[in-house]
Amino acid sequence: MSKYNIEGGIDFFSELYKSLDIEENDQKTEADNNVCLITNKPLEDKFVKLECDHKFNYIPLFNDIKNHKQKFNHMEGGNTKLKTNEIRCPYCRNKQVGVLPYYEDLILNKVNGVNFYDPSLNISSCNDYKLNLPKCKYLYPNLEYNADGKNPVEIGTTYSGKNCKFFTCMYSAQYNISQLIPNYHDAEMVTCCSHKNKILKEYNLELKNKAKEEAKKIKDEAKQKAIEEKEKAKEKKKKEKEENSKGEKKYVKKNKTKENVIIGSVTIEHSLTNNVDASNNILNSGCIEILKSGNKKGSQCGAKKHDDYRCKRHFNLLIDKPLHT
Repeated sequence: MSKYNIEGGIDFFSELYKSLDIEENDQKTEADNNVCLITNKPLEDKFVKLECDHKFNYIPLFNDIKNHKQKFNHMEGGNTKLKTNEIRCPYCRNKQVGVLPYYEDLILNKVNGVNFYDPSLNISSCNDYKLNLPKCKYLYPNLEYNADGKNPVEIGTTYSGKNCKFFTCMYSAQYNISQLIPNYHDAEMVTCCSHKNKILKEYNLELKNKAKEEAKKIKDEAKQKAIEEKEKAKEKKKKEKEENSKGEKKYVKKNKTKENVIIGSVTIEHSLTNNVDASNNILNSGCIEILKSGNKKGSQCGAKKHDDYRCKRHFNLLIDKPLHT
């Protein structure tokens, strides 16, 4: 690119780029001053400004320093390892003497070397930072407890050698169970990681069993309802069958009376007269009526009898025929 020099030997484009860089850097610096350099979120009330001028929201910085001192500080070399009364900037790793201020309203535990300092506590390893945490309150049964034994007590430690019913946990508490399980029966139960996992496992198993019982209850209720509906349908069908049977009996009785009248008046006498031999024996054991049309006209019907004398067709014709007077 050709250079454009103006009066005084000034490079126009070079000066332009410089001004753009200065403006961009000013904007970036202003933005950085208003955000937490750990979470990249706007600074909140009680943010912390370290000696290196880097700013952080209190809780993310507290967690970072606590995590570093409890887990990684013992791995550091002699020059970079933090003393109890020292903290370091997570952004530039600058060490400074002093700890974070303690704010009671933030509901954070006091941790020596993080948000308070007690020189009387000799911290020699990362696990010693947990001395400032409350003890795990989980109790587990002593399988060797003897209620009738010598000096029985309710609670004791595994190393006390006492005849206790329950043992206390020797580790520090890091979890409040009421924050993990809604409506937990003991609002003050705090536990170590191991017993937190045990309680959550038991809680989840209880929920699973309750869900199974509820599903089984619904299934059993549906099954019982189906059985009851089936019994009702069966009973209804039985009643309908009984009613139909009663109706058929009434119909048969009525028609039998009518049939006897017809037979007694004319038809039987005529039919028997025309369908017996010289010895008065009925010629055919089937229907006694004489056919009046067709290929077998003039011969006995002989079809299977519906009543004592006639087939169903001739029986119905007889019923429909008006009585002779």
